[in-house]
Amino acid sequence: MTWLKPYHLGGYFLLGVVIEKVLHFLGFSHYGLMRVTLVAALVLYVLLSWWIHRLENK
Repeated sequence: MTWLKPYHLGGYFLLGVVIEKVLHFLGFSHYGLMRVTLVAALVLYVLLSWWIHRLENK
């Protein structure tokens, strides 16, 4: 997985913090739902990064 650089971990952390703050602001205080949403966002981020990497290398 050479397309997944170490600096992407900072992006994951920042994305998680932003999503958690937005959900908390919107009134979602159920932490189970928030954790599921954060995991889903991180998975989508990884899939999009991988897909963009594939498109760039064609």
